[in-house]
Amino acid sequence: KDIVQHARGNKNVIIIHNGTCTSFAKQVIETTDTLRVETFTVDELSFNVTKHKLVPKHRMLSNEEKNTLLCVYNTTCAKLPRIKQNDPVVRYYGAVPGVVFEITRNSETSGITKYYRIVT
Repeated sequence: KDIVQHARGNKNVIIIHNGTCTSFAKQVIETTDTLRVETFTVDELSFNVTKHKLVPKHRMLSNEEKNTLLCVYNTTCAKLPRIKQNDPVVRYYGAVPGVVFEITRNSETSGITKYYRIVT
């Protein structure tokens, strides 16, 4: 009654209407190996975080794009700047550790600049 579950491919989203998830429920969700589950409260879904004017454009890179990026900049995943898995945009996209985001920022002084962050 208080929890709505929506399946999206191999990912599940649980929306909590009243209160919070109990510690036991969180433990079960975190230890589930067969499903990728993300929980959101209704307040967290009251607006689309990717459309907010203060949030720059985020795009998940494919594995091929990620490998090309690492070759072009002659670097490794360990040396890329990080973005946490509990970041609202990362949670929105359902990204897992190891995924790289291309973040496009607009600046009055430097124009359009692209940054790359790896999910940890």
